[in-house]
Amino acid sequence: MTDKRYSRENLLLNFTLSSSYLNTLLHLPVLGKTLLTILPAVIYGCSDPMLKETDGLIHERTRTACIRPQIKTEGHSQFKHLDIFTFNDDALQRLESYQRVENSDELIAKIALLKGEKVIFSCANSQRNSYSWNDICSRAAIEDIHADLEKENPEALLMSGEIHTSTESSLSMDLPLTPLASRITLSSLRFDFSARPYRNAKISGIKAYLTNVNAEYPISGVTSMPLRIVNAGRLNQDDLNKFDRKENIFTYIADTASEAELHPGTTFLAYPNTCKEESPGNPFTRLVIEADIGSDKYYWPINVNRNTYGEGKGVERNCQYIYDILITRKGTDNPDIPMDVEGIEINMEIRRWTDKEEYGVSF
Repeated sequence: MTDKRYSRENLLLNFTLSSSYLNTLLHLPVLGKTLLTILPAVIYGCSDPMLKETDGLIHERTRTACIRPQIKTEGHSQFKHLDIFTFNDDALQRLESYQRVENSDELIAKIALLKGEKVIFSCANSQRNSYSWNDICSRAAIEDIHADLEKENPEALLMSGEIHTSTESSLSMDLPLTPLASRITLSSLRFDFSARPYRNAKISGIKAYLTNVNAEYPISGVTSMPLRIVNAGRLNQDDLNKFDRKENIFTYIADTASEAELHPGTTFLAYPNTCKEESPGNPFTRLVIEADIGSDKYYWPINVNRNTYGEGKGVERNCQYIYDILITRKGTDNPDIPMDVEGIEINMEIRRWTDKEEYGVSF
């Protein structure tokens, strides 16, 4: 006689999975259950698969949700890939499913969810391959994953976002994604020494770069303190050489300058640094102009989104700080001493996506 006591695992084996999804599943953490137990949570498709309740078997059901990633950023950023994690929204917040979407033209991801309250966390353009997420078994583990500024691509910034939802509510949802990094743009630069005794001095070797840059940040975006500083106090060639794209924090503007306005149009990247007080371990992020006047080198350091005295919010997440700078006298001999207002005129425009806020600040 045939044994009618079929196991739940045997029934699950009847599901047909594509090789790509099965390959992803085999690299997921077990989470204290058998791998087969979590298979229903990651079935991909447009249907509503269900295990029928037969001979006392436990009833399981998955529902397919459509996720629409919504890029929330002032500048341009594209998708390379999208990692989507679903966690149970309870005390343990264990991982239920994971999948990667590669180069999605429609920018719509479909995920299968078991019944209940869920936390959906997503990371676009992560600096990891799909197998390196193997150690993620709960929402808390996401907090330990950090991004590196050296690996950022300005055309495809690392972005993340999270929503809390329920399978009993809408199965069509928007998932906001915001970049970790902010953009610091030097729109225009002009030197005017007409009121100085050295009005005819040659200005050469003009550069711009960021110092005291926070180069590490959690992908969950939950800290305001810098975790790892590059270009500490001055331009550091060793730090610069570690960047995939050096132009993310450094640019050479021109060999010489006159009173004519320069338009570098260059944009740097920095992770948030909003510490309230400056200290040796928590310096303010600065935009530095460097140039030679005659045979001497000078610096014009500017606190990003703060005044000379450090008042202001500093570098926040997903903002664009646009600078127009007029330099009217020689700078300092130290790139880590902010320039006072008597020698430089600064107009800064802040563009922030979250509330469409846009305003100018002059120093």
